Amino acid sequence: MDKWNTRQTLLMRAKDPNDQVAWEEFVSYYREFLKVVIYKINSSTSLSEDFLQAVLLEIWRSLPRFEVDKERAKFRTWLSILVRNTVLNQIKKELKQNKIRKELEPQAEPNQAELDQMVQKEWELHISRLALDNISQRFTGKAMDVFKLSLKGKSIEDICAELDITPESAYTLKNRVKKYLVREIKRLRTELEQ
Repeated sequence: MDKWNTRQTLLMRAKDPNDQVAWEEFVSYYREFLKVVIYKINSSTSLSEDFLQAVLLEIWRSLPRFEVDKERAKFRTWLSILVRNTVLNQIKKELKQNKIRKELEPQAEPNQAELDQMVQKEWELHISRLALDNISQRFTGKAMDVFKLSLKGKSIEDICAELDITPESAYTLKNRVKKYLVREIKRLRTELEQ
């Protein structure tokens, strides 16, 4: 019998340092998000993979001690502080060892309010991209094309002309994809957020 029932979130499973599958799933969901946040803190591309590995290691070490407390702080807040502190510590370590050039120093350390706002925005974009990727396989034909063109700001008339479909079909396809996207975003938030 599986020791984790289906109501337990990925976060709760990933807290167990012995659950390699949960950790790998956690990393697959959070890797791209973490890369963006790290880049926003310091735009050094030469060290971004090193910073990412340091952040993942620190998450792995600290996650078992993380306690869900919705009144105090969300997981994203805890994560943003951990990422910021880890990256800034890595930069200081690199500078101390004279391994990086002066232009790789952080331009300005983001304050916590700025970081929280940036993390919130990037998280919402990340969840939306994950959800869109997840539902893309569900649709065949022109449904995803209609939806993606509408996301780019194309009018229904332009979409119909480009895809050779009627306005009724375009609205139907767009709304069908949107409906599944909203469900998938909700599912991912339930799974990935506390």
